[in-house]
Amino acid sequence: MTERRLWWQLLRIGVAAGRGAQSSRVRLTALLCATLVLTVSLGALVAGFATYDGRDLRGKARAPQYVQEGSGQKPVALWRGLFDTVGNIQHSIVLVEPLTSEAPLPPGLSHWPQPGQAAVSPALADALDAAGDHDRYGETTERIAPEGLAVPRERLAYVRPAAHLGKPPFMQPIAGFGRDDAPAAVGDNLWIQPLSTFAPAVIGLVLAPAAVLVVIAARIGSAGRDRRTALLQAMGAAGSSRAWVNIGEALLPVLAGAGLGALAVAIPLLGDLRIPVVDFRLAAIDLHRWGWVLASAVAAAMVAVLTAVVLLQPKGAANGATRPKAAKGAATRRMAVLCPLMLLWAVRGTDFIGNAFAPLYLLIYTTGVIGTLVTLPAVVALTVAGAGRILARLARRLGSPGMLVAGRWAATSPGTVTRMVATVIVAIGLVAQVQLWSSRLNPDMQAATTTHSRIGNQLVTATGPFTSQRAADFVAAVERISPGKTQVLGLTPGPGGVPTLTGACPAITPLGLTCGDKQRTVRASDGTPAFQELMRWYGQGTDKATVRPQATTVAKGQPPTLLIAVSSDGSDLPVEKIRHLAHAELAVAPDVDVPGGEWLKGAAPQERMATWVMFLGIIGVLFLAIGAALNNLSDFLGFASTVAPISVLTGRRTVFYSVAAWTILIPFLLAGGLGALTAVWLGSPLTRPGGGAQMSWPVLGSGLAVVEALAVLFWLWAASTSSRTAGRWRPRAD
Repeated sequence: MTERRLWWQLLRIGVAAGRGAQSSRVRLTALLCATLVLTVSLGALVAGFATYDGRDLRGKARAPQYVQEGSGQKPVALWRGLFDTVGNIQHSIVLVEPLTSEAPLPPGLSHWPQPGQAAVSPALADALDAAGDHDRYGETTERIAPEGLAVPRERLAYVRPAAHLGKPPFMQPIAGFGRDDAPAAVGDNLWIQPLSTFAPAVIGLVLAPAAVLVVIAARIGSAGRDRRTALLQAMGAAGSSRAWVNIGEALLPVLAGAGLGALAVAIPLLGDLRIPVVDFRLAAIDLHRWGWVLASAVAAAMVAVLTAVVLLQPKGAANGATRPKAAKGAATRRMAVLCPLMLLWAVRGTDFIGNAFAPLYLLIYTTGVIGTLVTLPAVVALTVAGAGRILARLARRLGSPGMLVAGRWAATSPGTVTRMVATVIVAIGLVAQVQLWSSRLNPDMQAATTTHSRIGNQLVTATGPFTSQRAADFVAAVERISPGKTQVLGLTPGPGGVPTLTGACPAITPLGLTCGDKQRTVRASDGTPAFQELMRWYGQGTDKATVRPQATTVAKGQPPTLLIAVSSDGSDLPVEKIRHLAHAELAVAPDVDVPGGEWLKGAAPQERMATWVMFLGIIGVLFLAIGAALNNLSDFLGFASTVAPISVLTGRRTVFYSVAAWTILIPFLLAGGLGALTAVWLGSPLTRPGGGAQMSWPVLGSGLAVVEALAVLFWLWAASTSSRTAGRWRPRAD
């Protein structure tokens, strides 16, 4: 037989062996799932690189070419990037003013807006429509085309200021658009996490669990395969020959998984794809440029799975054992004793450190969390073995054969259940930790959150370069929103760092301050919570303020630095409506916000990052849970084939539903609950006051739901399969 014919024959032998192997359905399913999961995971990583690449290209294309003084270049337009907020989400607005009729257009625009007009992105137009403020920047003349946006759902506006608002300050002369050195400092480029953050998140939360699933799939149903490998080795087969047989055994499910993965990866190529939960739209044009890399990812997934099948072979372990066993003896007991100590160290060891952001606090907490998760499997192993013995004794009293079999198996071979339970608990704990750290707010963000929870939107501030007349028009417009319920104060820095509040008595008294004929000095504690929060954010580091009653908020020729809308009855003010009036009456791109709002907006990118962590983390938990369940299912079916005669003794095959419930369903359900409990307990030092983090109950709830659904699915699969196996059992003379 020629060398060419030999490898083909060995491949066919492997395919036939795979079809007839013990636990073949579980193994084929595991290999298919592993290949599919790895293909999609690699595709997601490539899609991330493609998105960042496209974002960078379009950002550079719209970057302004600044004209430096003395360079001799002739400016063709004026440009300035500013910020605004809709629905507590910050976005960029670009003020533009063409100086010549031949001025090149920004990418995505078909014509220059006229004074008082704007071009907005589709996402921003939708947000403005939802806020009932579609004409905030003036008349909208067009939507920015995709080539002018970093990503399809970017919020961006090009605004040409209205003449009545005056010439905006700090406009910069430009010679055109397009730079090779750096993208424009506007839009999503300012708020997205860098690629150096995104890539490790995908690798750690999705790709690593996918790799674990590949390893599990490569070793599932290994008993018969290991015997075949040993036989081939005894017959003198070379390593390459054994490899061809193993590749043939796994080839069909791997090809099927790669095919399904390729279809999944190809879907975004057909058009922009909205990713659920995170509400992100993947641009098809970016993936087209990286199409060859996506195809390579599919091929790489196939090669990786087949390589794992070939390499993860037994090394001649004693007694033919091929699976790792749960740790036993003194080492396991020592690790189990350490677990509660590490848990106590993580949860209560930080009590001695006041500042939750101090390096020592973080060191104590981090070592405690790592120590708890590392030693937790030892506790699970001892618990499973002990629970098995208790279950067996209880089964004898109750006369339950299913409970008895499950209890004895758990007591004598706790490794299978231990691996499943420990994997689920540790996976949920790790995802919760990543979510907590990504949601952690710094002290200023925490203060802003406290302010908002305390007074809501009772105060709205507005500032910008404005004249007395424009300020007076704005005050009148705001007070007309709800006559008698909305008043406006002015705030101006005073001597000695003490700010001065000016306004009529109806605007002063809602803050809990008395109003007389003369100015006087008050303290923050003299007023309402709204006044106290106003002083916290605008008091210039002091708790004192000078109150100057006057007939109008804006004296002629003396506009205040800050205008403050005050709710007379303590209800929330219409922030978006006030923001619209400020754009129309007060200034070009005014800064309108609630006290501490700049820090609330700063927390929004972290919230989006936390949503991504939740999304990726739940996918990772799903992958690990599938791997643990498939591993346990394979072991259970192997065990069930040895106890098939029980159906003869009991007279019914439903006993296997009971055995599967006690070995798969109940441990899986308990693992989900214990994982959630562990995550909450370990997270308490970060979620307590001052810790700055918030536990995301959707993350825990979603993870728990995934685990519980898999528990029921794999219980039914194991029970029905083992029951059918028992039905085919016949006594043999062995």
